[in-house]
Amino acid sequence: MVRLSEWIVKQRHKLLILFIILAIVAGYAQQFVVTNYELSHYLGNDMASVDALDVMKGEFGLPTSVRVMVSEVTLFQAKAMKDKIVRIDGVDQIIWLDDYEDIYQPIDQISSDTIDTYYRDGHALFYVYFTESDFTEKTGAAIQEIERIIGENAYVFGSASSSQDVVNATEDSVASLTLLFIPILLIILLWSTTSWIEPILFLMTLGVAILLNGGTNLLLGKVSFITQSMSTALMLAISMDYSIFLLHRFAEEREEGHSVELSMKHAIQKSFGSIVASSVTTIAGFTALLLMKFTIGADMGMVFAKGIIFSLLTTLFLLPALTILFSKVIDKTHHRSLIPSFKWIGRGVYKIRYICLILVMIVIVPAFLGQQANTFSYGGSSISEEVGSKSYIAKQAIEAVYEPFNPIVLLIPSGEPVKEALLLNQIEAISTVESVQSLGTLVDDKIPVDILPDTVQSNFISPNYHRMIIALNTPDEGELTFGTIEEIKKLANEMFPDKVKLAGQSVSLYDIKSVASKDNITVSLVAIVAVAMIIYLTFKSKLLPFLLVLSIETAVFLNMSIPYFTGYKMSFIGMLVVSSLQLGATIDYAILMTSRYLERRLSQPPKDAMISAVDDAGGSVLTSGIVLTVAGYAIAMTSSVQTISEMGELIGRGAFLSIIMVFTLLPSVLVIFDKFFIKRQLKRGGIKHEE
Repeated sequence: MVRLSEWIVKQRHKLLILFIILAIVAGYAQQFVVTNYELSHYLGNDMASVDALDVMKGEFGLPTSVRVMVSEVTLFQAKAMKDKIVRIDGVDQIIWLDDYEDIYQPIDQISSDTIDTYYRDGHALFYVYFTESDFTEKTGAAIQEIERIIGENAYVFGSASSSQDVVNATEDSVASLTLLFIPILLIILLWSTTSWIEPILFLMTLGVAILLNGGTNLLLGKVSFITQSMSTALMLAISMDYSIFLLHRFAEEREEGHSVELSMKHAIQKSFGSIVASSVTTIAGFTALLLMKFTIGADMGMVFAKGIIFSLLTTLFLLPALTILFSKVIDKTHHRSLIPSFKWIGRGVYKIRYICLILVMIVIVPAFLGQQANTFSYGGSSISEEVGSKSYIAKQAIEAVYEPFNPIVLLIPSGEPVKEALLLNQIEAISTVESVQSLGTLVDDKIPVDILPDTVQSNFISPNYHRMIIALNTPDEGELTFGTIEEIKKLANEMFPDKVKLAGQSVSLYDIKSVASKDNITVSLVAIVAVAMIIYLTFKSKLLPFLLVLSIETAVFLNMSIPYFTGYKMSFIGMLVVSSLQLGATIDYAILMTSRYLERRLSQPPKDAMISAVDDAGGSVLTSGIVLTVAGYAIAMTSSVQTISEMGELIGRGAFLSIIMVFTLLPSVLVIFDKFFIKRQLKRGGIKHEE
């Protein structure tokens, strides 16, 4: 370690130039990283919904669509609007009443069922299909052009419009999050450091790490919109500790009268173990996500773990160069520490240490059972449920006139009209099926298929399959929706054994649910075991890993149980990711508190060692915890995408609960169980772990 620190200080100018070059290259590369908004992309190719989408794309293309309702129009005005919309670049085709009936004949001669599907009380309803997928710029531009042509009486809702709202919301939230979080972060850092310039050095160091992480995302191909929205704030919040550890030790060395260079060498040597230990526990929590079969976990785990590694590297190799470069400015802007003493907390906790342990034993069981009993949502783009959003207003307006439209697509083998008719009748009899569009429902079976318009034929007939578009009157997800999907699958497979394909957003969410539920146990156990092993290697104690993990997992259980006790449906992705993140990121607080306790026990009895440890570690724990808490709630406040907002709230609340556990439960159990681990620790001479 001595040789490494000497090399870092000696080569600081070259390292500074290297990081500047790498940051510029990474910043340029970052603009080419593709953001993926499609959660179904993270399902394995062996999933039924993924296979169905592939087949449908080959047989019918894979058009994305919206429903467009135009109010206060006649049939003829609606036809004129349809003719304008179909010419928009990016629009493939429009299905409307005139594709099935002659709208110029007397209205009482038009089939009432058909007209009721597309025109009611002056409200025309178009089904608009696009040439590209939901999230492309071309589709977004086409939707904007539709709204411009129709004007204020236009209501556009569907997967494409909701997806475009998610794209816009994600882009806006990143900017809003930065504007909100950075000033608050600076205030917190100014409070916790002893120089007005140090927070700027922290942000410069982590800014380079963020650029390197973002640029190297290009190697991953695509990054999910959830990862993209959260990665910057979380990197700043989680890895800020490393810079604080190093500069706190540097300041201590300077106070002893050493030169700037020698102080930095000593600071690197003495804080290296602390920084590495802190980063490794966080990485362990993130890498557990790589085991998820629902591979959005791998997406997030890879990006976040990679971000921690870059933060570690910039802290050890870039921050020393910046610190030495600006050492004179640091000295001139030095101020007294604004962090108060925490001894009063230590004294108070010591008095109620048994009460703390008893209270935790009382609440941990219902908290664990509560977080297990949560009801979950599995979608990631539920912006349409955000009251006041454009998608929400359009959805409410359309469903006030027409039935809810949650479409799923059933592909059945062509050439078996009798079985098709029987299956159609069975599906229409399901109470949660609002309607079915197929050749059998839209066209008299006596009419030859060859004379049907091309738009009708291309929508429902392919060389190998006939297509049914089944509209459910249920939400995108939930037990009722998933039960309906299972019933349709059962009926279709009984009629056409192993020859049918079922696709749609709800079908993808059904598969996500089946995969994600299995991931829960795997990710949680791996994260806990990995973190416990790292703690064991750090302290060489069998009991301490249990006590530290107990402290943080209690906070995790409490955090995840709150939605259950408040009757709130939470995002399953959020629960799974934040559970690992909270453990990996906040276990550092417990490690720091325990290290300080063991160091103090070398010369103090348990009571005094506990009070001193709370005072020694309190500033660092509180600073790190507040930063992560603020980051989480900033994400929650700035994102209008429900899943991302929920994850932010879970992160913020989880960090706050971890702070409470580290200040109360952990010191209590360290004192209570002191005699069971302290002899071995004293023989080892203590474990050094820096602030």
